[in-house]
Amino acid sequence: MKEYFDLNIEKVLEHWSVSFAVREFISNAFDEQLLTGTKPINVYKEDNIWHIRDYGRGIQSKHFSQNEDQEKLAAKNLIGKFGVGLKDALAVLNRHNTKVQIVSRFSNVCTELYPKGNFGIKTLHAVFDDNVDQTFVGTDIRLFNIDDEVIKEAKSFFLYFTGEKPLEATKNGEIYLPSSTPAIYVNGLQIAQEENFLFSYNITNINTNLKKALNRERSNVGRTAYADSVKSILLKSSEQKVLDYLVKDLKNYVSGNQKDESTWIDVASYAAETLDKTNRYIFVSASAPLDTNQREIAKSTGREIVTLPDNILVKLEKKIFTFDNAIHEYNESFEFDEVSYENLSFSEKNVFNHVKKMRDFFEKYSNLRILPKVTIVKSLGLTILANGVWDGTQIWINRSTLKDERQFIECVSHEFAHSLHNYNDNTREFENDLGEVFSYYGLYVMKNT
Repeated sequence: MKEYFDLNIEKVLEHWSVSFAVREFISNAFDEQLLTGTKPINVYKEDNIWHIRDYGRGIQSKHFSQNEDQEKLAAKNLIGKFGVGLKDALAVLNRHNTKVQIVSRFSNVCTELYPKGNFGIKTLHAVFDDNVDQTFVGTDIRLFNIDDEVIKEAKSFFLYFTGEKPLEATKNGEIYLPSSTPAIYVNGLQIAQEENFLFSYNITNINTNLKKALNRERSNVGRTAYADSVKSILLKSSEQKVLDYLVKDLKNYVSGNQKDESTWIDVASYAAETLDKTNRYIFVSASAPLDTNQREIAKSTGREIVTLPDNILVKLEKKIFTFDNAIHEYNESFEFDEVSYENLSFSEKNVFNHVKKMRDFFEKYSNLRILPKVTIVKSLGLTILANGVWDGTQIWINRSTLKDERQFIECVSHEFAHSLHNYNDNTREFENDLGEVFSYYGLYVMKNT
């Protein structure tokens, strides 16, 4: 015996593809699996017919009405709630002349356009046949004359079929390293793609904003709907691999090739602060790159250099290991092999005496600070090119520079310029300070040597 159930549909969702319809069937199968705790669903092809099979309670006539499903509304890990997806899927398949049969222990169902009373209108009806196998377990949706590529596309909307394993699972969702275009999933169903994201995300704790934004199509949802959810996942992350990927991406700030997540201040700050606890990194300013000497000092800490935007560095400078910390650590741990004035040769003393002349000169004639203490060492132990260094308190100069009066004055003047405002080499600000030093004394002396 056949019975006709009016789905009250003529033409809807004309922009939907067949793969969208198949997606709805798969989504319903997953929901049933999760609600009943039954074995995993199966999507397979047999005798040229595609099957979407779950092993739950079996579909019934009540599932064809558009109504809030209280069971699904109460569940936290499902998407479908209103009974819309099944009817939409059937309508789309009918419009594309794709035959469908739904089998359960309650009924065998197909679809047919059938007159709506005596109004001269044909609407889509679900046709129920009570000739059933009452021992049948679950629901089997059978799709005829459907292209394999359509099934492949429908499956691509689900994390389950990607085979990807999460890098980390937090209470708000999961983080994945994508093998193709990064995507946003809600309970395993793709709702958007993000080409400039570092990771893919599966949101499992759905906030009110996202619930409202999940449209009927459940695709191309705007970023504003899920950005807070993605941030909440990252801010709960403690997996070293995830944080390492974020820090590695932070290094792309200077080149402008950063992914979007590490441009979010709260996320970047959290990653930097968390990674600082590993004692593996030294964080430096993107606007003031380290010069050769400073890089050698940073290297001496055994840490990896990470460049941060200034707004993040300023926010965290008291909480993370910066170059200022490295300088202090370096000065505390490194002992220079000093050479006293008494142990200098006569010619070396004559050159070194310029220090007193310079200090007296700057104290009397300039508006700059007084020249700091200058100490001669056998070797700075940094690089061949490093003849002097300003450590924040005094200037250290290689003894070899005393062989050449001009070189010595240039070296002292150079480090004196560093001491004025601690600007880095090759910056306009440092060049301005160096110019002031030379204009007061350096050029005068060099002209007379």
